[in-house]
Amino acid sequence: MDNSRMIGPTAQRKIKSRWKSRLWLVALLVLGLGAGCKKQDNQSQQVPMAKVRLQLKGFGLGKQQAVVNVSGSAMISVVDSSVTSVTNTTLLNAYDQNMEDIATQSVFLFLPIGQPVRLVESGFYVPLTLLDAQFQQVSDTIGLSQPFTVTAVDTQLSVQIIPEAAPDVLAFTPAEGATGVKVGSVLSVEFTNPMDSASLSVMGAGVGCVGTIQLSTDNFVTCVAIDPATTLSPDGRVLSFAPVGGLDYSTQYKIKVTADGWDQLGNQAVFGYTAVQPFITEDFPGTMHYQATGLISGQIYYWRVTATDANGVKSSSTVRSFSVF
Repeated sequence: MDNSRMIGPTAQRKIKSRWKSRLWLVALLVLGLGAGCKKQDNQSQQVPMAKVRLQLKGFGLGKQQAVVNVSGSAMISVVDSSVTSVTNTTLLNAYDQNMEDIATQSVFLFLPIGQPVRLVESGFYVPLTLLDAQFQQVSDTIGLSQPFTVTAVDTQLSVQIIPEAAPDVLAFTPAEGATGVKVGSVLSVEFTNPMDSASLSVMGAGVGCVGTIQLSTDNFVTCVAIDPATTLSPDGRVLSFAPVGGLDYSTQYKIKVTADGWDQLGNQAVFGYTAVQPFITEDFPGTMHYQATGLISGQIYYWRVTATDANGVKSSSTVRSFSVF
């Protein structure tokens, strides 16, 4: 028996109504998926495409943002090389888009073969899906790569994306709170943007605290002289330096970066950053520890060490002082 013939007119109208509702829902979803960021459909059909894994040398959240936002997401878009500048409100005409794997800083994208393109990185301080990111009208950060071209044999490329945003400090080496740091260690500051070396000055000698990069043992009441022979990494993001005469044993140090620097695009730093926790150097071999008790806050205390060697010769260190806060 054909059961469909048993359905009455009322039931048939309900079924037709449900199908119309479903068709409207599908139509709305299709329209929604295409509304976020315009893709170059015509060009994609004319130009052969290749699926390529891109290893990104992009930018992470700086110290200022990371204080509040410890994770986020980034959408990578492929655009024509004629795009030379972007803002966080730019509507991108993209060949393809995908979300970056933040852990590995990589992404898979379909790229046109033999045609110069650029990558745009739209950064967000909160985790988003690709669909969410496409509908975000304003990204938190934005960056643009140099032009590059994919050949038919390319399956993996490494691309650097330069952010068009104020540079910020990404990390210190040694890390804040590190202990047992070797006195011969080279120090470094990692930035979110490739920096202009001319903007990264240090205090080679003198008193007080001057320079874009500062090092101190007393919370920047005074500063330690830094060897002017600093080194900036080839990608412009890591500045390495060392104090004149090296680090002292059993000493707490803090690194400070002022807002006087600028990146290779001329973006001026907006915020400086001072280490919250000091790093502490290793003890001198054979060091003995003495713990004083009953110290009074606000007082200055003086100390020195006197020792006698195996031959009975006595020697004393220079007098040093410390304050209790």
